Amino acid sequence: YLHDRSQKVGKALGATNTSQAFVLGKNRVLAYRGSWDDNVNPTRVKARYVEDAVQALLDGKAPPIAETRAKG
Repeated sequence: YLHDRSQKVGKALGATNTSQAFVLGKNRVLAYRGSWDDNVNPTRVKARYVEDAVQALLDGKAPPIAETRAKG
């Protein structure tokens, strides 16, 4: 979580919406950008993009999906 009051970091990462998730790998290279999951209704979520990206990186792999469209 980052509070980016100046918006410098968000702009550098290519932020387009609020809220938008960014997952950086061990080497601080952008590994995933986009929506947290696939549905704004928590009871209808089927894909957890951020969670999957973090787990893939922890397993030494690339995220299964590198970018999605952020809602907002």
